[in-house]
Amino acid sequence: MSSQDLEKILKDIEKDYQTEIVPITVSGRTLKCLRIEDLDEIIIQGLVTNDADASELPFWGKIWEASILLAAYLAAQPVVPGRKILEIGTGLGVSGLFAAA
Repeated sequence: MSSQDLEKILKDIEKDYQTEIVPITVSGRTLKCLRIEDLDEIIIQGLVTNDADASELPFWGKIWEASILLAAYLAAQPVVPGRKILEIGTGLGVSGLFAAA
């Protein structure tokens, strides 16, 4: 994916949401992640007005605190060649990003 493709995706996201880049540091490694700034309000508003059901809400734009804890836990584990880890969840995939970094 080219930088132009990424810029187009970001512009499309920013049509609907205010975003910010947030640095997340786990075990001395820092990743910069894009998140939706006012996600809690968007979720509440969407549910209150019935504009969206829960499956349509942008949970992909949240940095979940539990994912940071899981990333720290995974970083503390020994590296085992060939070990595979499957992350299943919602949000930005922070624990998976740190596991792959």
